[in-house]
Amino acid sequence: MLLLILIFILTLLIINPNISSACIIETASLWFTNLVPILYPTFIVLDFLSNNKSLDLICTNFFGFFKKIFKINYPKSAVIIILSLICGAPSSTKLVLNALKNEEIDKTEAKNLIYCWSWFSISYSIFILNKLNCNTILYIILIFIASLLTFRFLNKPTKTNLIIKKQPKNFIDIFSSSFKKNIDILLTILGIMMFFNIILAMTEISPYIYSYFEVLNGHSLLNNLQINKKLKDILLISSLSFLGISTHLQIISVYQNINYIKFLTVKIVQSLFVSLFFITFVILF
Repeated sequence: MLLLILIFILTLLIINPNISSACIIETASLWFTNLVPILYPTFIVLDFLSNNKSLDLICTNFFGFFKKIFKINYPKSAVIIILSLICGAPSSTKLVLNALKNEEIDKTEAKNLIYCWSWFSISYSIFILNKLNCNTILYIILIFIASLLTFRFLNKPTKTNLIIKKQPKNFIDIFSSSFKKNIDILLTILGIMMFFNIILAMTEISPYIYSYFEVLNGHSLLNNLQINKKLKDILLISSLSFLGISTHLQIISVYQNINYIKFLTVKIVQSLFVSLFFITFVILF
């Protein structure tokens, strides 16, 4: 099956070289101007944050409070959840991976954090929601509730509440290891974006569903659609909650050992939850 898919893609590239080259140039430009200036420094900062003793102290002192609300088993998970809201995916996946490597959380909790708390950064969400004149506060509240409920459902208590962290690295070691590693991640993200944009352009997929595959271009197309405002809001809200298949693959490129079917199921449930309550609120009020 995989071989047939690869042959099909290669055939499309040979038949439509002009479309392929245009998509590659457009995607590379978007990646370089929009993603690299945000993601690369964010990745490096997250590497330093994951080795910061002050954050360890904060999450340990507030562990009891966060454990009751979020049903977490490790203090570091509290910081990961907070920073996930700020940096968004796939940056938040990088934070989870660092915590796992430092033995501050276990594999099960790491996966559940990725399944449930992977969503776009608050800054991007506010930007695109305001651009399309959609209720920003309502969306943020609903996606937070959806993430909280799914995490509490999936995450089970463990007998071991603390894991001893490894000796933190010094500044030079963190920066040197972070430099190359994060470039590799960004190049992988670029490749995934190019792949999706080429395939979507060649198949001439409808702008109504484009953002469920690739969000950045999809939301741009959605903004230009002349359709009913409520329908546009639902398409925006549901795709924003779902993240888009391209972003799913970007997350997997950072942390490969997740169950994608489980991840996909959680994203579908969250998207349906947010969309249903969003449109109910809009209709009633």
